[in-house]
Parts: sequence; structure tokens; C-alpha cells
Amino acid sequence: MTDFENTEKLYHFTNFEAACKILSSKTLRLSKMNSMNDVNESFRMIYSRSEGKCFSWSTTGAKYRQLSFSEDTVRTPGFLNLPMWGYYADKGRGVCIVLDKNKVVEELQTQRFWHGKVKYVKRYDNDLIISSEKEIDRRFRSVFFRKDNAWRHENEYRVVSKDSSLKELNIEESIRWVIMYHLGEESIYNTAEYKTLSRILDSKDKLLVYGRFMNKEILSGQTNNDIIIHWKQEL
Repeated sequence: MTDFENTEKLYHFTNFEAACKILSSKTLRLSKMNSMNDVNESFRMIYSRSEGKCFSWSTTGAKYRQLSFSEDTVRTPGFLNLPMWGYYADKGRGVCIVLDKNKVVEELQTQRFWHGKVKYVKRYDNDLIISSEKEIDRRFRSVFFRKDNAWRHENEYRVVSKDSSLKELNIEESIRWVIMYHLGEESIYNTAEYKTLSRILDSKDKLLVYGRFMNKEILSGQTNNDIIIHWKQEL
């Protein structure tokens, strides 16, 4: 078993420009809960029993921020999630940042965060019936950690800030690897993107390349110009 396989991991897919900022600052920014790409989460109605009227989620949701990761499934490593490469990593031109999950959790426990796996349900009701806004905090699992089955492919591990002032997560101790997707157009090791990421990481050992060859999924790294196969699986 390799170090990569032995590490419990979280994956963050993003475009190249954002990846450079993340890796340079060693932080991940949290997004407002009222600006999600899932319309069921961005547009919700809140009914207050105590006041007998409805409120828009646009104001209340802005008080909470979130950060999304993907995880491994029982059968498939998270970096093989092709929809995530397509939707969030610029159609494969971006990167997948691999974090040590245990280190991330340690950092989360030092501040006011909720975190955990997202549960996917067949019948997702995005409207909330509450007595007061404090009830949202008491019901945080059902409010923030449930999504419609349509998003199951993301296999999301989510972080939600309880404090609107918490806008970033320090990942300095959590970054383990960065994966680039080899689109097969040229040797990726000669590209400006590979050289830029190598310089930011100050190490080629952390920079891996994922590609497909002869019906196999291959994750490789380059050290002293030698290719090292870290993970390989037949389809």
C-alpha cells in the first residue's frame, strides 16, 4: 500500500487560476449558502410559526458559509470522479487538491464549524418551517447536510461555518497532493501549468498526474524524471 492509498483523503476540484491562489495562500474560501449552484439550496422559503409569515433565504442564508469536498467511495477513489473534473475543474484543465482528512478535521475543531457527509434523499424539501432562527442551528444536519439525489455523484463532505465572520479555512497542514488531469495533448510535464504548480508547491513529489491508458486509470508522479505509479486499477 502506498502513502496515497493509506491516507484518508478529501478532494477539492477547482480551476487552475483558483488553485494557484489556494496553494499560495494555503487557505480555502467559504461561499455563502445563498449562492449555491444547487437552486434548491440557494432559493428557499422560511416560514416562521411565531410570526406567521414567510421570509426569503437570501438574507438568512448569507449568515452561513460553506465549503465542499468530495470523498472516496467504497469502490472508487474520489479523484476518478469525472463529473467533478468537468463541472468544477474547467473540463479537466484545472486541478484536484488532495487534503489529509484528519488534518482538516483537526483544524475545523479549533473553530466554529459544522462538518460531515451530505445525505442524499429522494424527496428533498428545501422549505423550512421554524419557530425562530435559532432553530436552524439546532436542526443544522437536516438544513445543511441533506441534498436531492440528483447530486449524489458529488459524494460531498461539507463544511459549514456557524459564524459569518469565518470566511476561510487554513489548509497549510492538510495539503498532501495536487492532481492534474492529463488530456493527452502533449507531455504535461513540459506545460507552463505543471511548472507553475511545481514552483508553488516547491516540490514535484506532491504534484501527480491522472490519465487513462489502455483501459486503465493511472495516477503517476515525476521524481528525478522517473515515473512512479502510485495507484493503478483495471476498469
